[in-house]
Parts: sequence; C-alpha cells; structure tokens
Amino acid sequence: MTAMTGFAQQTERDVVYLKNGSIIKGKIIEMELDGNIKIETMGGSIFVYKMEEVKKIAKESVEMQPPQTNIAKEEPPAVEPEPYFPEPWEPMKNGFFIYIGNGFILSGEGAAPFDGGNGGGSISFINGYQFKYNYSVGLGINMEIFSNLLMMPIFLDTRYTLLKKKTSPIIYAQTGYTTPLTDNAWNGIDSKGGFTFEAGIGMKRHLKGSANLVFSAGYRHQEHNYTRTDCFWDQNWNCTEIDTEVVDIFNRATIRIGFMF
Repeated sequence: MTAMTGFAQQTERDVVYLKNGSIIKGKIIEMELDGNIKIETMGGSIFVYKMEEVKKIAKESVEMQPPQTNIAKEEPPAVEPEPYFPEPWEPMKNGFFIYIGNGFILSGEGAAPFDGGNGGGSISFINGYQFKYNYSVGLGINMEIFSNLLMMPIFLDTRYTLLKKKTSPIIYAQTGYTTPLTDNAWNGIDSKGGFTFEAGIGMKRHLKGSANLVFSAGYRHQEHNYTRTDCFWDQNWNCTEIDTEVVDIFNRATIRIGFMF
C-alpha cells in the first residue's frame, strides 16, 4: 500500500483584536486612521468597526493542508503573532499640484448685444501649491465660450479641503481678469474684458497615488467692458459716430469636474 503525502501551503490572514475581547480573522479590505476598519472573513461576511474599538491588529500564518494525505502531521504550538499595522491612507502633503478639468456655464442673467442668456463650456488648467492636506493656492487659466464670446480668464485659485479623509467636501474661490479672444466688431463692438469672480463647493475623492477626482458647483460673476460705436444720421445722410463705454454684468451657475495630481 502506497501512502500519499502532501506539503502544507503557508498563507497569512489578518487578525483584529477588539477591546471587548472579540477576535476577528480574515482580510482587511479598508482602513482609515480616524475612521472605520472593514474586515472580510473566510466565509465572505464583512464586519465594520470604529478604530477606537480596536485594541491591535496582527497577522498570523495559516497552513492549508492538501486534500489527500494519510500521514498525520502534528500541529505546531500556538505562537502569539507580532503586532502588524497595515499602512493607512496618507493625505496629500506639501507640494506642487496640477488641476485639469472642464465644465459648463449655465444660462442665466445677461445683456444684449451678446445674447447674454446663453450658457457655454469651459476648460480649466491650474498650477499651484498644496499646504498639508487642506489648503492650496494656485494660478489658473480657462478657455471659455461665454455668452457667444470666446474668453480667457486668468485668475488666482484658493481651495480648502474640510476633512482628512479619502472623500471630503471642499470650498473654493477664484478671482481675476478675463480677456476676450473674439470680438463683435462687425456690430460696432470693441470688447475689452473685465473682472471675474467665482466661488463654490464640491467633493474631492482620492483615487490612487497623487490623483484625485474633483467635482464642484459654484456661482460666477463676470463683467464685460466694451466700447459701442453708434452712427447718428443727419438730414443729409451724414453719419456722426459716437462711442459709448458699456459694462455688462453676467451672473451664472457653473458645474465643473476635473482631476488633481
């Protein structure tokens, strides 16, 4: 009679020791320093505990026996596992960042002759510096179709992340000056640009490494200065041109989505 033997395979599993004396064994699938810890057991059940309930976390070796064997193997003596703490998520530290995104400027209040009620699209690029995990400041530039005009705002961008978590609400503000890239000269309009301001709230979600997904909604105030030339005709059909300085004010809602690296 031939005996069939096999070699045990070594694997590891996480062990969570709770302060109430409970011991949960399985695989840790998520952990945040000041949040929750999730562990999945061998049977597929998922348990969630607050970090303040956890006494310690360790790893232990598990021997997986082959299905066919007729040689008994003595179990090794139990050994207290060494404490093990998986590396938690780390928020973005001090350093430079780049934001790239696009958005929509919704229709709203405006003025002729630019059919000011129309909305438009926006492409954003911001280069700035992040202070710890919460505050950042940068210089940005947009390319926008704003009330039938192609405009280029240059602005100072400030942002604040409220929570030290993977997903956190944010607030932001932008202020600067907008230069028009198109004109309406055929209609006697000489565009000169104007002051711009935007502020809003949003959500930032950490993806991987230094990558973050950012969604925001805000309020936009845009001033547009231009010179309008009107022609006044006398009885002899002679035109007298008169220039008028005009300031249009547009107020809009904005929706933006982008990536921060």
